[in-house]
Amino acid sequence: MFGDFGHGCLMMLAASAMIYWEKPLSRSKQDELFAMAFYGRYIMMMMGVYSMFTGLVYNDVFSKGFSPFASAWEYPEDGRPEVSAHLKGSYR
Repeated sequence: MFGDFGHGCLMMLAASAMIYWEKPLSRSKQDELFAMAFYGRYIMMMMGVYSMFTGLVYNDVFSKGFSPFASAWEYPEDGRPEVSAHLKGSYR
């Protein structure tokens, strides 16, 4: 698991489908790989939920940056080598 909103959505959708169709899937013959995922479906769902949360915290969707809100920090544009920033307006 890693902090990516898109990966978390796919993982949660797959686990939710396995939970929804639990009885028909448990009656069918399962290969070794699917059986491992099927028996860990609840853990997989929680991993998806927390991956979506950390993806929102990291602003990461399918390894692409996602910035729904503007930053509260303002950086100088003159290209100085040192990094210095200050808060925009009356943030506090």
